[in-house]
Amino acid sequence: MRVEHLPDWQTEIKNDAYNKYKSLEYIRLPSNLIKIGECAFNKCYSLISITIPRSCTTICNYGFDSCINMRSYKFEQPSNLNYLGDSVFAGNEQLYQISLPDGITNLGWGSFSRCFNLCELRIPKGVTTIARDFCYRCSRLKRVYLSPQTTAIYRHAFMNCTNLYDIQVPTETFQVLVEGVFNDCTNLPCMYLPSKVTIEGKGDPFSGCSTFILLCDDDTSLSDNYTPTVPCLTLSTIQSMVEKLYDTPAEQYVNLHLLLAEHSEEMAIRARRQDMNLIHYLCYYPKNTATLMEQLVHKFPIDACLKDAYGRVPLEIIATRNERDLGAMKVLADLYPTSIIWDALHSVHPIGMTCQSILDSVILCKLDVLEMQHEETNLYPFQLAATSDLGCCDLNVVFGLLCLKPEVLSENW
Repeated sequence: MRVEHLPDWQTEIKNDAYNKYKSLEYIRLPSNLIKIGECAFNKCYSLISITIPRSCTTICNYGFDSCINMRSYKFEQPSNLNYLGDSVFAGNEQLYQISLPDGITNLGWGSFSRCFNLCELRIPKGVTTIARDFCYRCSRLKRVYLSPQTTAIYRHAFMNCTNLYDIQVPTETFQVLVEGVFNDCTNLPCMYLPSKVTIEGKGDPFSGCSTFILLCDDDTSLSDNYTPTVPCLTLSTIQSMVEKLYDTPAEQYVNLHLLLAEHSEEMAIRARRQDMNLIHYLCYYPKNTATLMEQLVHKFPIDACLKDAYGRVPLEIIATRNERDLGAMKVLADLYPTSIIWDALHSVHPIGMTCQSILDSVILCKLDVLEMQHEETNLYPFQLAATSDLGCCDLNVVFGLLCLKPEVLSENW
């Protein structure tokens, strides 16, 4: 066992300073540290956690590469960290989650590659590009929140992320997607690509994505050299399906999967693998879907409460988007508000989500859900939040709900 306490006057940790120090279990970094050099803590197999002081601005290439037992990085706030080089956290096999400081503007290639236990990642707002091999082989990664300023994702960034099911590109800024980005992401259900996106390279960004359906606008014009090898669903396609639905006796369609099957058998097979129907896919479009959503739920109201393979009802899917169609949310919130509240408070924690963003979105569309009792338990939303059967009660959510509607309290409770 080895423990290090570095003096506070030290401002830099030199290249290879602790490279392959396999017995190093703990190190206290200087409070005035500015830079961590290349391979400074590479292959420190016994290091479990570390605190990065607020003064640090730079972590160079391979700074903590192959720290196979590292579980936690704490960044003192307010953090001045703005630059992370290549493969800084690569091979951190036990790293489950990490909260990157908002001031970071550069994340190098391979930043989190081979972090086999990483489950969720939020990219800082200042990061505009996702470099190659960024999360390569992060086999337990489920959700990635991209920066709203993201313009490009490069080769193999999320290749072999076999559990990735939720990542959406921003509609206003995104421009470039390179071949192989999502190769073999076998659980990725769909992705909406805005118009004027360029696909670079001769290969497919979605090769091996066996459940994937590409979502596009009618005027989306992908690069000339790219021909999709996966099923493609556009808003006009959905519109034509809905029109056909209304021209046909309702009993002909047991559920909306059959409508997908008539358009494309492969599309229907992929949708069934994710337990998704036409309403679920419509949730991924950022705008102009309220009318279609209303028509669909009017014809098939039960489908508006069906959960996908990850336990999310349609309203939850919309609510967790960075860009969401509030009109479509209002349609769904009007239909089953109390069930949505229940699902938001009780079903999202196991997959690493918080319910606050979902509730904020639902409340924005339908404030009176705060006064409604759940149809099965007769509990109000704040009571559901306070008595979560998953043992992960979020008091901020409880008090937030009460502050919005304090009148739901009475002396009888």
